[in-house]
Amino acid sequence: MRQRERSDIKGLGIINPTATMLSATLMLDYLGFGDKSKLFEDAVRKVYAEGKVLTPDQGGSAKTSEFTKRLLRICRLSFGKQAKSN
Repeated sequence: MRQRERSDIKGLGIINPTATMLSATLMLDYLGFGDKSKLFEDAVRKVYAEGKVLTPDQGGSAKTSEFTKRLLRICRLSFGKQAKSN
């Protein structure tokens, strides 16, 4: 089946990556990385709770890359804390 194209937002860098990110948490959990899955999901939740880098469909004005960069920063901080506690 051919995927529909959203020409009105194509190339603008404003697509919400949340579904893809949360799908990754399911994959991590399935592969036996439940602890990493939880940290990643918590990071997604934190980005939303902060409300600073949300894409336009979520009431913000951030680009997809800004959302993703913030998420990765939170993950790095969380993974670092977890590593220090082990």
